[in-house]
Amino acid sequence: MRRLGTRYLGMGLAVAALALAGCSEPESTPTDTQPPSPDTTVAEVPEPQPVECSAQSLQVVDENLVPECGVLFGTLDPPDTVVAATPRPIGLDHQREVIQSTVPTSADFEFGITRRYERGPNDAERVLQDLLEEAAGTTGRRIYFSWKVDSGAGAWAAVAAGGYDEVLKSVAAVIDRSNQAVFLTVHHEPENDAEGSAEEYVAMWRHTHDVVEAELADGPGKGSVAWVIDYKGHIDGGGLEEVDAYYPGNKYVDWIGFNPYNWKYCGGETWQSFAEVARPMVEYLTTNDRFLTAGEAKPLMVGETGVHEGRGDTESKAQWFADMSATLQSEEFAAIKAVVYFNQVDPNFCDWYWDSSPESTETFAAMVTDPFFHPASVGSG
Repeated sequence: MRRLGTRYLGMGLAVAALALAGCSEPESTPTDTQPPSPDTTVAEVPEPQPVECSAQSLQVVDENLVPECGVLFGTLDPPDTVVAATPRPIGLDHQREVIQSTVPTSADFEFGITRRYERGPNDAERVLQDLLEEAAGTTGRRIYFSWKVDSGAGAWAAVAAGGYDEVLKSVAAVIDRSNQAVFLTVHHEPENDAEGSAEEYVAMWRHTHDVVEAELADGPGKGSVAWVIDYKGHIDGGGLEEVDAYYPGNKYVDWIGFNPYNWKYCGGETWQSFAEVARPMVEYLTTNDRFLTAGEAKPLMVGETGVHEGRGDTESKAQWFADMSATLQSEEFAAIKAVVYFNQVDPNFCDWYWDSSPESTETFAAMVTDPFFHPASVGSG
C-alpha cells in the first residue's frame, strides 16, 4: 500500500544527559574544532520526498501485520543467557527504559516488533509460548519468531520429508491458542548459512508452511502467521540469483525481508547510508515480476540492520539514524513496512548497539517514538 501525503521528521541532535558506554575505542581524541574524519562523514543525501500518515491510517494493521501507513519498528529480544553473557545491558527491558528516559513523553513506549532467534526443535514451543504470553500484556508488541527447526547437513531435507511435523504442529498450536498474529521466519539468511540445496530449502519452507497453516485452520483459536522469508541481502554487484533460487513462491510468503548493514568499522571499508545499503534489494524486489502479485510488491521488512560509531566521532552514527528516518518516510522506500534493529554484538564482535553514545541514543529514541514508526493495531494483528 502507498503512503499518502507529505511529511518529514526533523530530529534534533542535542546531547542527551544519559551516560552510556561507547561501543569502540576511538583511534584519536578529537578536539572541539576537529571535524569528523573524511571516511566517516555521511555523504550528502538527496532530499527525499517525504510522506504523511493520517491519524486514522496509523491505526490500521491488516491480517498479515502490514500497516496501512507508517513502519513497524522493532528490536531484538535476546534470551536471558545472551543478556547475562554480554558485557553491557542489551535486554528488551533495558532498551525500553533508555527510550522512556530519553523521551519523557514515551512512558508507555513499546517496540512494534521484538525478534527472537531460536535454534532446534526442543525448546521452540516453550520459548514461543513465553514470548506470546508476555506480549499479550503489552500494547502493540508483535512477536517475530526466527526459527531454525534444526541445523546441520540434511536438516532442510529432513523437515521437508515430514521428520519434524509433530513439533511444527505444536508450535502452530501455541500460536493458535495465543489469538495473536506472529511473524515467522524458518531459517533466516538461507543463502548465507545453507543446510542443504536451494531446492531443499524451498521444499522445507513450503512443507512447513502447509503443516502450520493446516494446524491453524483446524485449531480452536484465532492465532495466525505472517510468513517472512529473510535474506542476507548484502548485494554488492552480485547475489540476486541466490534470492531467486531460495524463493518459495508468492503463495508461501507474506513478507520479504533482507538485512542491510553499514559495515564500516566491522570489516567494511566504506561508510554507507541506510538508503545506499537498502536500495539494491528494494529496487529488485519491487520491480522483479517474480515477487509481484497483480503488479503489487510484497511488503518488505528490514529484518536486521546496524551501524557503528565513527572512530573518535559520535555524530556520524546519529546522523545515520536521522537519514534512516527520512529514508523510511520517503516514497522511494514506501515498500518497507517494518524494520528490526540488530541491537547486539554479533559473532564477529561487531558492536551494533544503538545506545552507544548520547547522540545516537537521542536520535534513535526520537525516531522510534515518532508515531510514523509505531502504528497501532486495531485490525487482525
